Amino acid sequence: MGKEIIGKRHPVTAIYRFYGREIFLKSNNNEYPEQLINQVKARGGTVEQAGGWYKLDIMGSHELVKLGDKEINSKETPMEEIEDILSNFFNNTLKAQGFKTEVKNI
Repeated sequence: MGKEIIGKRHPVTAIYRFYGREIFLKSNNNEYPEQLINQVKARGGTVEQAGGWYKLDIMGSHELVKLGDKEINSKETPMEEIEDILSNFFNNTLKAQGFKTEVKNI
């Protein structure tokens, strides 16, 4: 199972999909993903692109990752909990940037 967030702030639409520790991002605006991609790379995460989607692994080879006020242990935290932490963080981040968001299980 996974989670999906669709964030809309005219004229930008961003779609996030979360499967365990992997984040998939698609946007109709190149500036928005570029900012996130640069942050992920700067912190040691990995980014791949295929078919219009970006695949982000913010944890990279790190065992512990702090995301907001949550700490994720990539080896001990269950995948469903990681999905919840990631989707909550990015949903809150989008809302803080003025996006209207819709979250659903996929």
